Amino acid sequence: MNDTEIRSRLRKAMGDYDYKPRSSQEVEAGLVRAAPSSRLGPMGMVAAILAVLIVVSLVYVRVHSTHPTLPAAPPSPSSSIPASLLDQMNLGAAAALVTQPNLVGTIGDRTVTFVGAYADVLQAALIFRVSPASDTPLGIDVWWTGYGRDDPYSRALTVGPDGYQYGGDSAHSPAGTAQLRVTLWDNWTYPGVYAASETRPPTWTFTYNITVHAATPLPVQHGVIPVGSWKVTVLEFEMTPSSIYFHALIDGPPITSNVIKSVAMFDATGAAVSTGCSGGWGASAGYGRVWEVGCGWTRPAHATTYRLVITGGGGQYSTSFDIPAPPTS
Repeated sequence: MNDTEIRSRLRKAMGDYDYKPRSSQEVEAGLVRAAPSSRLGPMGMVAAILAVLIVVSLVYVRVHSTHPTLPAAPPSPSSSIPASLLDQMNLGAAAALVTQPNLVGTIGDRTVTFVGAYADVLQAALIFRVSPASDTPLGIDVWWTGYGRDDPYSRALTVGPDGYQYGGDSAHSPAGTAQLRVTLWDNWTYPGVYAASETRPPTWTFTYNITVHAATPLPVQHGVIPVGSWKVTVLEFEMTPSSIYFHALIDGPPITSNVIKSVAMFDATGAAVSTGCSGGWGASAGYGRVWEVGCGWTRPAHATTYRLVITGGGGQYSTSFDIPAPPTS
């Protein structure tokens, strides 16, 4: 029975069908004013009891309707990954895309939390926090499904500050969703993944689904680019949320030439951008004997303009392109 029905029955019992609703304070005031009367008739006593019950019921309903019980909030990471650590990992521009799984496991007497994960078509990174902190790196095996490689990699994590340890992988992979299976163990030693599992220290294994972010093609001349006596064919020139990648074949330089230093990147002020290039002289299908060069640069964490320059063979080629502000989703 709700408070409306109680009021209706009370009005009928009192013979009053023109009841005007009153607040609980008014009802209580009426009871106080009636106190001097030392004698109450039977109907008056019933009305008083019913009035008290109404006041109590209204107070109860109000209290429980204005302060409902809410479910507990879902757990969240205790702290964000330091920006300085993401910069150290060359993930500063992709910071907003680093997920925080907050998975917790144990390895021996240490608690290990999987605090961060990032992947794009060029690279992937996994971040852990170990407690108590140690200078001894954990070993890691990672099996990727849907990341352009079927074989696992095994290595030691890099020890960072404040108990953080991290590791990365690189592969030319499709964008979309990939699943990884990770096994961590204490005191990584070669040959890592190939060692018999029964000889390893305590381990922690888990799986995790991760989004692989796509790359954006960057402007470059298509086909064969004449650079002096060189013939340059750019196979890939693209940018992901975290990095910029250049891959080309160069036909023309002698085998003793250091072609790697012939590829450079400059920022809007004309200053050279630190790069990591590798390459070698060899046979490439469809191109004969050529230099194959691959270079990578960290994407800047702000909107700007870069310029790629290829110098050699007595000539030079350059192309400029805009880099937008870092992505947020």
